[in-house]
Amino acid sequence: MTRVGFRHTSESNAMKMTEVIAGLKSVYPNSSHEVENAVIRKLTLGCDDRGGLTSVLMMDLSDGCTQGFGTYRLGRMDGGNLATGKQYGWGFCAEFVVRCLKCCGQTEWDDITGSPVRVLRMNGFLLAIGHYLKDEWFCPRIEWESFK
Repeated sequence: MTRVGFRHTSESNAMKMTEVIAGLKSVYPNSSHEVENAVIRKLTLGCDDRGGLTSVLMMDLSDGCTQGFGTYRLGRMDGGNLATGKQYGWGFCAEFVVRCLKCCGQTEWDDITGSPVRVLRMNGFLLAIGHYLKDEWFCPRIEWESFK
């Protein structure tokens, strides 16, 4: 898998769509992708049954479907990585929140609802979100590698 280094939260470090597609193609080489417009309709932030913090952005897609983006374990209540037990703190959680805010053009989490975004769907899953007008994307599945 192509490793993408940790991208700090400055606007200039947003991924370009071509980087996202290339990174995902290295993981899913025989998969096709589609990019479409969406509007965020609902946000969730909570803990799963194992103490992992998760977030989902529910979106209305341009094809009439509603689908969620997220469900990644952003951290654990004791600060450890659920898969490996490795301590990494809350860096990925903070990165997830800030990058979602930037893709939506917002500065407050509650203001994300109603924001237009672009989404990249592959194998039926929303794997990346992008700013509606700019070529600025966030793909947690690729960027998670720097936190493992």
